[in-house]
Amino acid sequence: RLSPHAARARAVVRCCCPALFLLAWVLLSIGLSILGFRTTDWGLQLDMDIENYLEADEPLMLNLKAVEVAVEEHHMPNETQRRLQESSQAVALWTLDIFYEATGTTIFSPEALDEIRSFEKELISFPGYATKCLTPTAQYVAAYPGLSADECLPAETVVNVFYRSAEVAADDRIARRYDGRGELADINATLSDMIARGVYWWADKSFNARNRRSKYTRSKFWFGAEENAGADIREAHVEWMLALRSQLLKHVNRRGQYKHIAIAYYDSMRVLWNEDILNTLRHDALWSSGSCVVILAFMLFELRSIVLMLVAIVGVLLSFSTTYYVYVAVAGYTDMTILNFLSLFLVTGIAVDDLFIFMGFYRQDEADARWTPRMRFQRAYVKSGSAMLVTTVTTMASFLSLCLSSMRVVRSFGMFMGTLVALNYLNVMAMFATSALLVD
Repeated sequence: RLSPHAARARAVVRCCCPALFLLAWVLLSIGLSILGFRTTDWGLQLDMDIENYLEADEPLMLNLKAVEVAVEEHHMPNETQRRLQESSQAVALWTLDIFYEATGTTIFSPEALDEIRSFEKELISFPGYATKCLTPTAQYVAAYPGLSADECLPAETVVNVFYRSAEVAADDRIARRYDGRGELADINATLSDMIARGVYWWADKSFNARNRRSKYTRSKFWFGAEENAGADIREAHVEWMLALRSQLLKHVNRRGQYKHIAIAYYDSMRVLWNEDILNTLRHDALWSSGSCVVILAFMLFELRSIVLMLVAIVGVLLSFSTTYYVYVAVAGYTDMTILNFLSLFLVTGIAVDDLFIFMGFYRQDEADARWTPRMRFQRAYVKSGSAMLVTTVTTMASFLSLCLSSMRVVRSFGMFMGTLVALNYLNVMAMFATSALLVD
C-alpha cells in the first residue's frame, strides 16, 4: 500500500503532465491571493494604532476600558477647550503635542527651559505655520490684550509660564502676561505657583510639593482653518505636516543643537505617527535586504539554477499572499499587524531549509544512470516529504498555540504564522518539487 507522499509523487509523474500540475497549482494560489486582496478593497490595511497592540480580552482590561471611557465622557472642559469653543469662526482640525525629556535631573532647569523656548521659536517660524495655525476670534482678542487677530492661538507651553512678561497697569499694579515674551522668571517661585494652583499638566506624575523635579514636560499647538474652508483643507495640512516632519522634527535630536532636552512629537490626526511607523518598516526592510542577498547567494550556490531560485522566491510570496486570503476571508480579520509582516522573513528561512532538504534527497545517485529523474523525484518526494511534514506540523502547532493567548495581536500573529507555515510546506512539495523535476 502506497503512502500519501508516494501516491502524490506517482500521480505527478505518471498520471498527469508535471507542467500542467505546476500550472494548476500556481493559478490556484494566484486566484486565492486575488480573492484575499479583493476582500480588503485591493489593499493591505496596516494597524498602526499602538493601543490595539495592547488590547487583551481579560475582564480586568475590559473594566479598565469602560472606566477610561466613562472618565472621558464626564471630563470637564479645561481653560484651553473653553477658549477654543469661543473661537466660533475657526475649526480646530488637529493638535501637535511636543514632548520634552530632560537629559539631566529635571526639565525645569534654566538650560532645558531655554532650549525648549529656542525649539518652539524654530517651530513657529517654520514656513507655513502662520497659515496653518488656529487663529483667535475678535472676542478672544478682546479678552486677552496684546494678542491680535492675525496671530496664532497661543500654545499650551511652559514657555508662556516661565518667560512671562510684566507691565505696570494704570493703577500702578504689575500685570503678568503669560505670553512667553519676557525674561526667565524665578524657577522655584514659578513651580510653587503651579503647585498652589494645582497645575500639573506640564510635569510628570512624580512632581509634587515635596518633589519639584520633573523629567518630562509637554506643549500643545493648535492648528485649524475657517469653518467654510474647502474640502481639500485637510490634505493641505497633511502635506504641511509631512514637510514639517521631514525638514525639522525628524532631525531635531540628531543635530546636536539641543543638549539638555530630547524631543518627541505626536499629532492628533496620527499622520506623523503613521509616517514614522512606515519609515521604520522601510528602514528595517532595507537592512534586512542584506540578509536576503546572503540567502539568495546560498540558494543559487546550492540549487545551481537561477530558475529554481526564482521559483523558490515566488513560492514564498505566494504562500504569504494565500495566507492573507485565509486571514481576511476565512478567519475574518480586517487589519494586518506589524508582527504579521515579520512572518515573511521567518517563513523565508523555513522555506529555504525545506527546499534544501528536498534537493539533498533528489540529487542522491544523480550520477547513476540507472536512476532517472522521475525515479529520483519519487524517492525524494517520499523521504523529504515525510521529514518536512514532521517539522512543519511541530512548527505550525507552536505558532497556532499562540491563538490561546488573551492578547489579540498575539492571537492574530499565531494564526497568520501557523497558516503560513502550512501553506509554505504545500508550495514546496507541489510547486518547487515539480519545478525541480521539470528543470532536470
